[in-house]
Amino acid sequence: MKILVVGSGFDIIPLFKILNKFDHQYLLVLDLDWWAWWDKSKDFVEARINKIINNFSAQIDKIILPPLWEVLLNDDRVIPLFKNYMLYALSYSLVGKIWFVWDVLDRKYFQDIFYNKILKDYNLTDRQKSIRKFNKKFPIWIKQTLMWKYYLMQFWTRDRMVRKTIKVDLKYFKDADVDTLIPLNWWYLAFDNILRKYLKFKRIRYHSLPKMLEVYLKQEKKKGFDYVKINEYFSMLAENQQNYNVEIFYTWQINILTEQKRFLWLLARGKEIDLKFKKIEL
Repeated sequence: MKILVVGSGFDIIPLFKILNKFDHQYLLVLDLDWWAWWDKSKDFVEARINKIINNFSAQIDKIILPPLWEVLLNDDRVIPLFKNYMLYALSYSLVGKIWFVWDVLDRKYFQDIFYNKILKDYNLTDRQKSIRKFNKKFPIWIKQTLMWKYYLMQFWTRDRMVRKTIKVDLKYFKDADVDTLIPLNWWYLAFDNILRKYLKFKRIRYHSLPKMLEVYLKQEKKKGFDYVKINEYFSMLAENQQNYNVEIFYTWQINILTEQKRFLWLLARGKEIDLKFKKIEL
């Protein structure tokens, strides 16, 4: 199956922690001219994404987009990775107090999407219905984290300054006593280990997508994970697997990516395949 993966830079690449476990042909498009999209207007970004999709429309079977655009764009080929992840995370909330970490563009549009689109498809679990103090209106807490995306380009996630900054941002939600963390961009997967270690699952529930994948691949149930629900989540990627391959289409200069050996290793599954690069104009 050919899957178009669209991003504005390094923001989408950490998602290959998940995608490289499935044997598909990925057409990865990086709009490096306007990195990062989250500082731009909605109309501008939407026009760029539509242009990319139209250029590759005849070659692809499915599409993977950043979370906000996955929900906003109406295209049957878009795989609802984020929406299904959010519904999974909501089902484990014990008091209905949700914490989102997001960027500029998410802040402007996501709150309306959450209440008017996503919650319409969500039904409370039997356990949530039985909790007397459960807040069925799902009040949300917000933290705008502008710098995290730039850390991907300049620093490694083990850098002391990076870890300290992230922990300071997270402290805001610990003090607010929320019970579930949901990141609104795929680049947060690069900081997955920091999030898991700093947030104690019993107090603030952060559902690690790489850990969910681990449970899925081992086909076993672990504490804090429901294998049946996880199996349903990854089934959309497990279909029609053939050969693993990644073609990278980019605007501007690719050396921004090729200098980051850890990302190339992630895309190529080590040294399993030779990555193909091609410059395009949008």
